[in-house]
Amino acid sequence: MSRFVLIGIMASLLLAACGALAPSSAETPQPTPTAPLKTWSLHMVHSGGIMGLMRLVDVTSDGQMTVTDQRTDKTVTLKLSKDELTRLRTLVAQASYAAPKIPMSCADCFIFEVTLERDSGGPLTATVDDTNLADSGLAALINYLRGLMDAALQS
Repeated sequence: MSRFVLIGIMASLLLAACGALAPSSAETPQPTPTAPLKTWSLHMVHSGGIMGLMRLVDVTSDGQMTVTDQRTDKTVTLKLSKDELTRLRTLVAQASYAAPKIPMSCADCFIFEVTLERDSGGPLTATVDDTNLADSGLAALINYLRGLMDAALQS
């Protein structure tokens, strides 16, 4: 019986010591706000589909954008409007990639290869297709870029 009492006392002391080392809620560090991105560059390859699409877009934090449609051999270089650049900056700052649960396996889907270089947080590189784009965490960014690409190539 004394062995069980001794084990109980030791366990109580151990638990009390662990509680004393745990930080109180007042001492818990608060997350620091993320500093706004100063410089970044974004590269996306949009390929695939039945037509064999092959488009590339490069955008930098100063609003310079180059779009190339390799199928039609057309390249457009332009400067994004203030509103377009503001929206894109927000999407770049929020961009995060979660590996989709559905593996890429669609023969005629569009494929999106994204490389994002940011001044903080390191590079983000991802490849997704139509079937897993929604769950990738990059859908808003990719869809916005697609719209910018389409508009640039129609001019």
